[in-house]
Amino acid sequence: MQVSGQRAAGAPPLVRFWRSRRAGRRAALLLAMLLATLPFAGRPDRLSAQGGAVALSPEEAVTRLAPYLLTRVDLAADYTPGSVSAATAVTFGFDRADPLSAFQQNTSAGLIVLLQQPLSAADLLAPLSPDALLLYLMRDADAAREFVRGAAYSPNSGGAGVDAVDLGLKLGDATMTWRGKMALGLFGRSAYYLVRWQQGRIGFEFDVSLDPTKITPEQVAALALQIGRRETAVPPPDFASPTVPPPASEAERAAALQQLVALDLPAGQAPAGYEPPDRGVTSVANLVARNLDTPDILQRVDGQWKRLIETNQSFDAATSPAQITIDTAYDADPASAIVDGQDIILAKGEAITYLDSPLMLGDFTLAFRTGYDSPSGRVTENLSLEWTHGPLLFGVNMSGPPGSTKLDDVLAFARAEEAQYQASPLAAQPPASAHAARPLAFAAGAGRSPAFP
Repeated sequence: MQVSGQRAAGAPPLVRFWRSRRAGRRAALLLAMLLATLPFAGRPDRLSAQGGAVALSPEEAVTRLAPYLLTRVDLAADYTPGSVSAATAVTFGFDRADPLSAFQQNTSAGLIVLLQQPLSAADLLAPLSPDALLLYLMRDADAAREFVRGAAYSPNSGGAGVDAVDLGLKLGDATMTWRGKMALGLFGRSAYYLVRWQQGRIGFEFDVSLDPTKITPEQVAALALQIGRRETAVPPPDFASPTVPPPASEAERAAALQQLVALDLPAGQAPAGYEPPDRGVTSVANLVARNLDTPDILQRVDGQWKRLIETNQSFDAATSPAQITIDTAYDADPASAIVDGQDIILAKGEAITYLDSPLMLGDFTLAFRTGYDSPSGRVTENLSLEWTHGPLLFGVNMSGPPGSTKLDDVLAFARAEEAQYQASPLAAQPPASAHAARPLAFAAGAGRSPAFP
């Protein structure tokens, strides 16, 4: 379940979140309508068969978009690309208070997947800083054009006013540029530009912030032109021929997510000594985006784990640097959930030790600890307990500096989350049980941590 040393709950935040405009209909009615059309919604252990041709999944689309991601070679020496993240029509702008609005609006806009690559200047005081490259794969070229125009995902949605400007750029099939003021400008960078352009079904956005007293619009245009020309040279991807069928449609994933949020542990029911939780959602597309250097990642998450969606809750300890996360994944069936729990992808420099679990829950329980030597030399340890109920995979993970994790705290959170599940509608119709006699063969880390010799 754990992937490449990821310990923080949820997907990394995008540079800007566009707040969903409410559709004006009651969420309860919309939820009932959606669930009524999904045969598996009332029975978590079953998924309906998908008729017709299989469409390219958002997670496989991430692999097709990967050639557009920037490398150090594509940027000036003083600019650095960051870790890639992805969001889908199900997860982009997801709001637990209004669970269906984001999926409906993103689907209406034609969003398939959004890939974000943060960028940064090596010099924090630089008067010009590229902030991000965003790739929007849309349903068709018309939807991509609407994105570029700002009719979909308006550049004004972040709350700050922007004005359309002409930098003389002509990129791809259509180009638009906006200029705005930073609410909190850093190091004199009080203005920003958003440059959007279209290439077929893909909408590109390049975001840059600057000190307007030191940087001219012509310098912004030159940087955007450099990026645009690089992207134009990438051969157009094939978005019509999937190689790994997804385990579910996006509508089924949206319905699964509605059920998972019922398993959120209320802050008042969390063990004492922890701050109120931050909550997030992790799409399969984001797992793939964060692990593009793992060649078989798509086959593992879609073909073996059969992952639909995952929710995340993060609790910071009040008196230590440790953090507890509760991750709950919805997989296609009970057997896949067990495979999901067993298949632990280790980062280079990460080592694992399996433990005899002092607490047995659900159909399958696995306990382990890992130690991670990061490239920067920072050492962290992680203590984990995972268990399944049918197609649901639960994981309680505690991470922090060596010596900061506590088994008693992990067990306390596991018991609290188990109680939340038992009180939920998902436990009222228990899915079929599945049992595993022994763990699978695990991927070995490339290094050993001094925290766990």
